[in-house]
Amino acid sequence: MPPRVLSIVFDNIHRPQSGVEKRGRDGASHREKVCYKEQQRTKQTMEALTIRAIVRELGEECVPGRVQGVFQSDPREVILTIRGRSSHHLLLSARPGLSSVHLARRKPRALPAPTAFCSLLRKHLMGLVLTEIPDPGLERAVHLFFGPSKGGPTLFRLTAEIMGRWSNIILAEGGSLHIVDALRRVFGEYEESTV
Repeated sequence: MPPRVLSIVFDNIHRPQSGVEKRGRDGASHREKVCYKEQQRTKQTMEALTIRAIVRELGEECVPGRVQGVFQSDPREVILTIRGRSSHHLLLSARPGLSSVHLARRKPRALPAPTAFCSLLRKHLMGLVLTEIPDPGLERAVHLFFGPSKGGPTLFRLTAEIMGRWSNIILAEGGSLHIVDALRRVFGEYEESTV
């Protein structure tokens, strides 16, 4: 597929554009209801080969690129605004059934208040350069490496694990790979909390 086609395909699956903006008694718009039904119907997760193709595309579009913004449109999604040759919105989703990594065509709406994980990402990643997105092989995890400049030392690694309902986004220190925090903290076999 030509560049940007894969991101557009997953952006359309991730955010279907149908319905009208009329609010019902429950406060949800018709469009939101239609989008939710479409998302429940498709329930797509990304396969390893698709992830590999998208990583190649992201490397061409976003590396090197400076992080200019970090926000969330959903408690289980993180959007990085990356400025390289042009500005891109890189969406990392850990939503069950809709986990993905792709470029969004337009800037998604941000949550009214940032979560603790979003604030932590802002603190550590703002102003750094996305230096590398290595080929994941057949893994369903995308690793984003950030440093002060391309070719410099890696300060942080942001990993998006794309595994359906077990999806997660993890921030680790670059050299030691010490985990700083994760979007979904898993304490035991069944205990979980969202940051």
